[in-house]
Amino acid sequence: MMDIITKEHFFMVDGGKIYFYEDGDECGLCHGYWDGEHLHHNSESIKQFVIPNTINGKPVTEIDGDTFDGMPNLEKFVIDENHPYFKLHQGGLYTRDMKSMYHLPPSDRKEIFRVPDNVEYIMDSALSSQYLETIILSRHCKEIYEYGVSCCKRLKRIYLPKSITFIGFKAFIWTAPEEVFYEGSEQDKNHIYFTDEGFNAGILDATWHYHCNFPED
Repeated sequence: MMDIITKEHFFMVDGGKIYFYEDGDECGLCHGYWDGEHLHHNSESIKQFVIPNTINGKPVTEIDGDTFDGMPNLEKFVIDENHPYFKLHQGGLYTRDMKSMYHLPPSDRKEIFRVPDNVEYIMDSALSSQYLETIILSRHCKEIYEYGVSCCKRLKRIYLPKSITFIGFKAFIWTAPEEVFYEGSEQDKNHIYFTDEGFNAGILDATWHYHCNFPED
């Protein structure tokens, strides 16, 4: 199942469809496929999301940010432990080098999540969870991409490292933490590029604390 051959724009898992696109000599997984008349989405029935090594002989090197949207039954990722581009860590999905985080473990119901220490980039929708109340970013985190922490409606507090420099468009939309515990100073905060202040008002309007230590494991 880790090497897929198909003439379709999808492959089958749990009796449902997972869509992909081909980009030159590589492939990427995505949320759906537009056939010119209708947009077809990944199947809601899928419980185990399979990430192949190759599709039609082409390596799977990309996963679009909204790939897992609208999949309420998703319980786990299935991936070759030797996949050259992606890996699982405690059930969550990351790039092989652990520098980019793609998604929480689908079945995770924790109220507190600590991002693994060497993660530098929070990808689209990676931390979107209705259960999270506290997020502790890694001490090396640099950028949070669009929708990265969106829809965390119970989020009360987030720990930001001094290394953070970029918070993307709508990164915190539909999320309004009460407190931000920032490792840097108020002056350091000026070096964070908020790509928009309206859609990221949730984090900007929170109470910011400065020179904060991160909680111990």
